Amino acid sequence: MPEEKNGVYFRKWGVKKPKAVIIAVHGMGAHTDRWKFLAEFMNTKKIAVYAVELKGYGVLAQEPGYAESFRVYYRDIAALKAMAISENPNAPVFIIGESMGGLITHMNLIEYDGNYSGVIEVSPAFMDNMKMSLGYRLNIFLNSIINPKRPFAMPFKSEELTHDKAVLKWLAKEKKEHRFAAAGPLKEILFKQIKAGFATGSIRIPALFLIADQDYLINTKSMENIFGKVKSEKRLIKYENTFHALSIEKDRNKIFADIHKWMTETIKKGGGIQNTKWKK
Repeated sequence: MPEEKNGVYFRKWGVKKPKAVIIAVHGMGAHTDRWKFLAEFMNTKKIAVYAVELKGYGVLAQEPGYAESFRVYYRDIAALKAMAISENPNAPVFIIGESMGGLITHMNLIEYDGNYSGVIEVSPAFMDNMKMSLGYRLNIFLNSIINPKRPFAMPFKSEELTHDKAVLKWLAKEKKEHRFAAAGPLKEILFKQIKAGFATGSIRIPALFLIADQDYLINTKSMENIFGKVKSEKRLIKYENTFHALSIEKDRNKIFADIHKWMTETIKKGGGIQNTKWKK
C-alpha cells in the first residue's frame, strides 16, 4: 500500500547511496504498484524509485478518474521530488511517465518544473486510439462543463496492455485497477495534447521515448510526431511484438535495461543535472 506524507500518496523503493533516483507517474486506470517491476530491477542497479499515486486512481479513487486539474498532479510530483532530493541529496533525479502519466510528465516539464536530469516517456498519451463513438465523446465533452466529476468507462481491456499472462491474472485480481476517467480531466487531457503539439520545443533536458509497435490505446504516429518536436538530446526506441503498457510487458527487463543504459550514459555526459529548487 502507498505511504502518505503531507497529503501526497506514494510508494518508495529505496537503496543506500543511490546512483540516481526515478520519479514515476502511472497512467489512466493504474496505480503505484504498477511500477514494482521497474523498481525491483532498478534497485539491483542502485537506483531508487519513488512513485506518485495520482488523485482519482489507486487508493485515491473515491471519485474515479477525477482531479481538479493537472496542477494537482504537478504539485504532488513536485512534493515527491523534493522528498526524494532531501533523502538522496547527491543523486541525479529522472522522471518517467507511462500512458496518461507520460502526458502528465511531458506537460509538467513544459508548464511547471523542467528541472530533471532526464525524462523517460513510455507510450505517452498524445492522441488516443480507443474506439469511442462521436456521440460518446460529445457526451464526455458536455459533462466536462456541467458535471466534470462524472466518470466514463474507458473502452480498453487489460489484454490490450500486456502479453504477460501472470501479469494479466494479477490485474484481474487487483482491486486498485479501474477503467474510468472523469469528464473534466478528459477535456483537460485533450487541451494538453493540443498544447504539446506546439510547446514541446521548450523542453531542455535529455529525453527517451519508448513505444510499443502494437498499441491499441494510443496513436503511435502522435508519439513519433511529438518526439520529432523535442529539441534537446533525445532517443526513441520502438519494441516489436509489444502492447501498450511496456512497464508490465512480458519482455520488460529488456526495456528496463535500455532505460538503465540510457540513464547511465546521460549521467556520464553530465547532461540535465537538475536544479533542486521546486515550485509549490
